[in-house]
Amino acid sequence: MRFLRAIFVLATVVIATFATLEWTGRAVFSQLPRLEGVINDLLADQGIVVQGLEGRWRGVNPGFFAESVRFPSGEFTGFDFRLDLIESLARNRVVARRMTVADARLVVEKTDSGWRLKDRTGGSGFPAGDFLMYSDEVWIRGRLVAENAGRSAPLHVESVLLNSDGRHQFSIRAQSEPTCTMCALTVEGDVATGGPGAVRLAAQSFTLGAELAEILGIPTFEATLDGDWQRDADGTAEARLEADITGLATAGRTVDVSALIGAWNERGAYRGRFERLAVAADGRDIELGGGLRVPEIWGDEPFAEFWLQPVAIADLASTLVAAVGDDHLVGRWLVNLAPAGLMEHIGLRVDPNGVAFVANGTDAAVFAYNGMPEVDNVSFRVAGHPRALRADLSAANHQLSFPDFVSATGIRDRTNGSLTVVFGSDHYGMRGEWQLESEGSRGSVAVAMARSIGLHDVKVTADGTVDRIAMGSAKDYLPLRLEPQLRRWIVEGIVDGQLVGSRFLFHGDTRTVAGQVARRFEMTADVEAGVVDYHPDWPRASSVDGSFAVTGSETRMRGAARVFDTGVSDVRVRVPTTGERVEVDLRAEATVDRLIDFAWQTPVHEAMPFLSEAWVGDGRATVVAELVLPLRGQSLRPADMRLDFTFRDASIDLVDLGLHIDAMDNRVGFEWPAAVASDASEGTLFGAPVRIAIDSEDDRVTFALDGSATAENAYRLLDIDDPGIATGRFDFNARFTVFPGSDRAPELRIESDLGGVSVALPSPLGKAADERRELVATLQFLDDYTAASLRYGVASGWVHSADTGIRAASLGIGAPIPMADASVGRVVIGGGLDVVDGTDITAFIDGFGGGADTANEAEPAGQLAWELRRFRLGKVVLDTVELDDLVLDGSSEQGEVSFSITSEAVKGTVARGGREPWQVRLNEVTLDAPAVEGDPLDPVLIDSLIAADVVLDRVRVGDADYGSWQFGIRPVEEGVRLVDVRADLRGLSIESTAPALWSRVGRSYFQGSVTADDLKDVLPLWDFAPSVESESFTSSGRLSWPGSPMSFELKGLSGEAELRLTNGRFLDIEQGAGATRIMSLINFSTIVKRMSLDFSDVFGRGVSFNEVVAPLALVDGRAWFTEPARIKGTGLRFEISGDVDLASGVLDNEMVVTLPLHASLPWYAAVLAMSNPAAAAGVLVGREVFRNPIERLSSGMYRVSGTFDEPDVQFVRMFDDAVDTAPDEVQEPVDGGIGSTQLFQDGGEVDDD
Repeated sequence: MRFLRAIFVLATVVIATFATLEWTGRAVFSQLPRLEGVINDLLADQGIVVQGLEGRWRGVNPGFFAESVRFPSGEFTGFDFRLDLIESLARNRVVARRMTVADARLVVEKTDSGWRLKDRTGGSGFPAGDFLMYSDEVWIRGRLVAENAGRSAPLHVESVLLNSDGRHQFSIRAQSEPTCTMCALTVEGDVATGGPGAVRLAAQSFTLGAELAEILGIPTFEATLDGDWQRDADGTAEARLEADITGLATAGRTVDVSALIGAWNERGAYRGRFERLAVAADGRDIELGGGLRVPEIWGDEPFAEFWLQPVAIADLASTLVAAVGDDHLVGRWLVNLAPAGLMEHIGLRVDPNGVAFVANGTDAAVFAYNGMPEVDNVSFRVAGHPRALRADLSAANHQLSFPDFVSATGIRDRTNGSLTVVFGSDHYGMRGEWQLESEGSRGSVAVAMARSIGLHDVKVTADGTVDRIAMGSAKDYLPLRLEPQLRRWIVEGIVDGQLVGSRFLFHGDTRTVAGQVARRFEMTADVEAGVVDYHPDWPRASSVDGSFAVTGSETRMRGAARVFDTGVSDVRVRVPTTGERVEVDLRAEATVDRLIDFAWQTPVHEAMPFLSEAWVGDGRATVVAELVLPLRGQSLRPADMRLDFTFRDASIDLVDLGLHIDAMDNRVGFEWPAAVASDASEGTLFGAPVRIAIDSEDDRVTFALDGSATAENAYRLLDIDDPGIATGRFDFNARFTVFPGSDRAPELRIESDLGGVSVALPSPLGKAADERRELVATLQFLDDYTAASLRYGVASGWVHSADTGIRAASLGIGAPIPMADASVGRVVIGGGLDVVDGTDITAFIDGFGGGADTANEAEPAGQLAWELRRFRLGKVVLDTVELDDLVLDGSSEQGEVSFSITSEAVKGTVARGGREPWQVRLNEVTLDAPAVEGDPLDPVLIDSLIAADVVLDRVRVGDADYGSWQFGIRPVEEGVRLVDVRADLRGLSIESTAPALWSRVGRSYFQGSVTADDLKDVLPLWDFAPSVESESFTSSGRLSWPGSPMSFELKGLSGEAELRLTNGRFLDIEQGAGATRIMSLINFSTIVKRMSLDFSDVFGRGVSFNEVVAPLALVDGRAWFTEPARIKGTGLRFEISGDVDLASGVLDNEMVVTLPLHASLPWYAAVLAMSNPAAAAGVLVGREVFRNPIERLSSGMYRVSGTFDEPDVQFVRMFDDAVDTAPDEVQEPVDGGIGSTQLFQDGGEVDDD
C-alpha cells in the first residue's frame, strides 16, 4: 500500500505539474501575439525578425506558427513548429513532433574558407543531423540560394523525413528549374537502424544550370544517374551506380564520362570495381580499369582507395589535353612536356586528410619546358599527394638536358637521382639531385625551382661539379640567360683548353625585371693549356695556365701565357658581369720590332695614329699594359689604356716620316687619350738633324719638332706634285698633334720665315731666297685627303689635297678667305693685288686654263676647277700701258673656263673650251694716250702672250676713237702671228688676207686691205677737211714697220700698196669753207674752150673723176709710184710720178695734165692717201698743199717740190704726157727688199690655229 500510495502521490504530482505546465503554457503561448515585439527585441542582436506569431499547445507539446521568420541566412514563410517535449527532454536536444515550412529560402555564400550560411561568423551550435534523425516529421519546401561576388542562383528542394521506431524514411528532390519535371535529382530511402534498408538514386537530365554552376565554381554538366543500395537483415550489402555525365564543361571544351561501378561490403568496408570507366573529349577517349575500396557509409573515418590498370602516359596526357584544352595551364604543360612511357601500379587514396597517390613508370620521357629538364629512357617511382610528389629516377644511355638553362645536350652514360615537386596555395616548387657520368667526366647537379601562381618568373637554383672537362664542352653549361655580352665573350673568347675541378652555381629568375638583380651565375676552375681571345681587336693569348672564375660581379682569369709569340709572365683578364668591357693587365719583354708589329696590329695604333707599319726598330723593351677594352662598341674612356715602355739601347727608323731615332735608353709612358710622358731625344728628319720632344694634354699628344726641310718635302707632305713655284731649304718649328680616342684627325702646324726659299709668284707673293717672309701652315691628315690652312704674307686660305693633286682650295690675297664649299671641288680665289705686271696676268690665266704647249697639257675634263671671286687688280702694267682697278669674276669646270673683266678702262669676258684658243671679248677698251713717244710694247712680251681669239667691240685711246677690232693671237717660234684681223676704224674697214706677224727681231708685218665708202664722210673722222667724195675707196698691200703692231708710223713703212677710188670728185673746199684750190680738173669735152687758159668756170664745184689708181712702193718711210698714178674722169686725166719722204715731208714729183685743168690738185696728198689710208686720206686735198691759185694754168707738165708745209709747184711744159716711173735713186728696205713679200707668201700658208 505504501508503494501504491507513493506511486499515486508521484502520479498526482506529475499530473499536477503537467496540468500546471499545460495551463501555464497555454496561458503564456496564448499571449505570444502580444509578446511579438518583446520577442523581436530579444532576437534583434541575432538579426531575427518574426511576424504573425501565434502560440499553439497540444497536450504537453507546445508549438507556434509564424507567418514569416527572417534571419541573416534567409527566410521561412508559413513556419509551423510543434515540439516533442518528452523526447526532447529525454535526448537533451530539440526534437520536433512536426515541422513544416511552406516556403523556405536559405542563402549560402562563398568565403575564403569555403561555403557557409550567409552572415554567420561562427558555428550555430545546433545539431542539425540529430534533429533530422529523431524528429517525427519534417516537411520542407523551398530554395537553397548560392551567392558569390554579388551574383546568386537557387536550387529548388523538396524534402520529407519520417522517423519512427528506428525506421528512417526520406524523399529528397532537387532541381534548378522548378518547372522542369525531367530535370530533378531524387533520392529515396527506407532504412532501419541496424537492419535492412534500401536507397534509390535517380536522375534523368539533371543539371545545376549555368549560373548556379558558375557561382559554385564547378563545370556545367547534364547527368543521368541510376543507382541503388540494399542491405539485408544479416548485414550483407551491395551497391550499384551507373552514371552518364555529358557536356562536362572544361576550359573551353566538354567531356563525357561514363561509369558503371559495382561494390559490396566486406570486413567493415565496401570493395568494388570499375566495370566501365570511359572518358571522352574532343574526339579522344580512354577506357580505364581498376577497383576501389570505401568504408561503411556510417563509419567514423571515411576514406576511398582506388587502383587502376597500367596506362600509356601519352594516352592519359592527350585525353587530359583534349579535356582542358592546350591553352589551359595543365594542357599547355602537357602539350609542351609531351610525356611518354608506361605508368603501372597506380594507386589513389582519398580521406579526410586529402588525396595520396603512387605509381611506377618505365621508359619515360618528357621534353623540356619552363624549367623542367628534357629526359628519355628513364625509369621512376613516384609517390605523393596534390601538394607534393617525389620521383626517384634511374637511367642509362639516356638523354638529359636543360635547354631552358644551358645548351649542353648528348647521351649520358648513367644518371641516378630524385625529383621532388611541391605545390603550395600560391606557388609550386621543384628540387632534383642527380649524379652523372658522360664521356669520361663525372659530375653531380642539384636543381631547385620555385614559381608563384599567377606570375611568369621561375626562380632557379642549380649547383654542379665536374672533375675534368674540355673547354669547348664546358661552355655548353653556361646559363643561356647569362648576360649576353658576358656569355658571348666566354663562348667566343675561351677557345681551347681543359677545366679541372670545375664547379657551377646558378641562382636567379628565368625572367628579369627592370631594376632587380634577377640572375647570378658562378663558376670556378683551374685552366690547363688554355687559349683565350680576350678581345677581337687584340692578339690571342695561348698556353694559358692559371685559374678561371665566373662570379656575380666578374669573370676573371689569371696566369702565365704567350701573347703575340712573346712570353707573358703575368696576365690577368677580367670581364664585368655586364660584359661591356674586358680588363687586361700584362707584363712582358720583347724586341722593339715585335712591339712595333704588336702596336700596329692592335688598337694601339688607333690611340697613336702616327704609328706606321713601315717603322723599323731594333733593341729590346719591357712593356707593362693596363687595358680596359669595350666589348659593346663604346669609345675608350680616359685612362682605359695605360702603356709603359722601357727601352734599352733601342733605335727606331720612322721610314715614312724620314725620321730616325738612335740610342734610346729612356721610358715612354702613354695613357689614353693623350697623356704621354717621355724624355727628349735626337734624330734625323728629311735627311737633317731634328730635336723631338713629346708633350700631352687632356685630349691630345704633341710632338715638337725643330729642324729643316726643302720645298720638295713640303709638297710631299701636302700630297701634291711639285708645281715648281718654290725651291730651297728652310728651317722650321713644327708641332705634330694627334688626338687619341677621338675622330679628330692628326694635325701638323709649321712655322717658318722661309729664309733660303725662292718663290716664283707675282709680287707681293713672290720672293727671293735671301728674303724672309712668314709662313704659318696647319695640316690635318684626314682619311681621304689632307687639309691645310695657311697664312703667307698677305695671302691666307686653305687647301684640300689628295692623290698628288689639289682637290679644293680657297685663297684670299689681301682680303678675308672667301667662303667656299669644299665638296664642290674647286679653287676659289678672292681679294686682289695692288700692282701686277701684265705678263704675270697672262701667265696666271694660262696656268689655270692650260698653256700653249698642249703636249704637256692635262685633259680638260681632268683640270682642276677654279673660281675668281671679285678678284681686284689695282694696277696692271703692260710695258707702257697701264690699266687701273680691274675686277675679275669667273670660273672653270671640266676644262671650260669663263671669267669677266670689269673696270673703267676695260669691260668684257675671257673664256676657253678644252684646248681651243682663249676667247677674249672686250665690250669696251679705253686707254690713255701714250705719255711718251716710242713703241708701247717690248718684244720681250712675246713670250708671255697666249693663243687667243680677241674681239674688241670699242677701242678708245685718249680722246680718239679706234673703232672695233677682231684678231687671233698665235704664238709661234718666230714671234706672234695675228690671224683673221678685222677692224672698223672711223669709217675704214681693215681686213688681213694673210697672218700678220710681230717678230722677235722687233718688226711687224701686215698683208691686207683697207676699204671705205664715201671719203667725204670718213675724212672728218680723222680731222681732215672733206675734200674728196667717192663711191668707194680701197687700199691693199703688204707692209712692215719697225716695232710692235701698235708702233705703226708712216715714216717707218716698207712694202707695197695700191690705192683705188671710184666715181667721185675732188671738191673745191674753198667754196663756203675758205679753202684754197690747188689743181684744175681735165675735161676732154671742153678742151677747145680751155685753150684760153681760163678755167675758172670748172673750179666752182670741184673736179670729178671716174677712177683713181695709185701703185706704191715704200722703203723705210720713202714712198714712190711704181707706175704713174692715174686719175681719170670725163675729159680729164692726171698722171703722177715721183716720190715723197714720209718722214721729212720732202716732195719730188712730176704731174702731167693731158687735158685742160679745171681745179688745183694736191697730188702729194693723193700719194699719201694711197700709201696710208688712215692718215693720207685727209691730206689728199689739203688746205696747206697749194696756197697760190693756178686757175689760169694751161695743160702740161708740172714739177712739185718743196715740203708738205711749203710745196713749190713749177710749170714745166705744155702737152707733155711723159713722166718718170721711178725715183732717181732707189734704196733697199731693211729686209733686203723681199722680206715682207717672202714673209707674206710663207705666212699665207701657215695654219691660222
